[in-house]
Amino acid sequence: MDLRRFLRTCQSLVRGAFVAAFLQTSLSLAAPELPELSVEAEGSNSVAVGGDLPCTLVVRNTGKAAAKGVLVTDRVPAGLGGAREIPFAVGDLAPGESRTLRVTLKGAERGRHCHVAVATASNAPTVQDEACVTVVRPSLRLTVSQGAQEQVVGRDARALISVVNDGDVLHEGMTLTVEVPEPVEVASAPGATVVGRVVTWTLAPLKPGASSEVPLVMTSSRIGSWCGKVRVVAPGGLVGVAEVCPVWKGLGGLLVEFVDVADPVPVGGEVGYSLHIRNQGTADLTHLNVSVDLDAETDPGSSPQGTIAGKKIKFPPLPKLEVGKSVSFSLTGKAVSAGNAYQKATVTADGFKDPVEETEVTTVY
Repeated sequence: MDLRRFLRTCQSLVRGAFVAAFLQTSLSLAAPELPELSVEAEGSNSVAVGGDLPCTLVVRNTGKAAAKGVLVTDRVPAGLGGAREIPFAVGDLAPGESRTLRVTLKGAERGRHCHVAVATASNAPTVQDEACVTVVRPSLRLTVSQGAQEQVVGRDARALISVVNDGDVLHEGMTLTVEVPEPVEVASAPGATVVGRVVTWTLAPLKPGASSEVPLVMTSSRIGSWCGKVRVVAPGGLVGVAEVCPVWKGLGGLLVEFVDVADPVPVGGEVGYSLHIRNQGTADLTHLNVSVDLDAETDPGSSPQGTIAGKKIKFPPLPKLEVGKSVSFSLTGKAVSAGNAYQKATVTADGFKDPVEETEVTTVY
């Protein structure tokens, strides 16, 4: 390439660079400075049914000119407290300026719900941002099942306490307590700590749908039913309550003693009898009926309490014979013929399927 051609090439390159720089400067000078909005919806991604959900809406002007008449509207679905629009009149935003707005929604329906923040200005394009929230239902179900509805005094009453996570969230750090009433003693509570009359278990974490069961064995030396308070508590204030109400019953123990005063007895002589009835059980005896039947060798004489009809002496009915109490009856008879006279006392009471009989043999000669 000769020198002349080289100089022309250089002039051409310089001229092109100058033109390009000129055009770029011209375009820059011609482009207007405009506002540009951005909006962000922020807050927790989950809330319990009925719980409050604090949210923030942040609107910014990222442009180079003031945004005029800025309006932010939060469009809320029904699941977050009712379908509605919540407007915020922001006004003008200078370049780089932002505004933080606060709104509290509420978890109304289980499921995933999204609210949308929309920002508008009279001189800027509309922008929006969506925030989605899962509304959950924390729940615990507490049940108590008893092995037998009634148990005899002194025997163990067994209960199985069940805690079920029938909600949507994991429960950790739960405690289960039973307050045992005064006449009841704890016989066994595997895995629990017993302090005084309070039994406490610390439960393992429960996933939704999972359950935990603990056994409790109690005993009592007294007749009756006493209810203990059962309570499960999860962090966050969730509480479940129930009762365990074992029933201890007593058993009546019927002792019948029937004896003659003298034995043997000559024909024509008088023979006396004593009938003694005692409740040696742990429950009252009710509706007792007492009678004595004399054998052929003796005839009835007299009785201060009974009524005589033929060879039978009937005593007044006893509505109740309390635990540890006793009652006595007496009667006399006359020996009329020689032989072995089998005299029979009969007692009936509620709870005994057959009569209780006691026989006394008197020899008549």
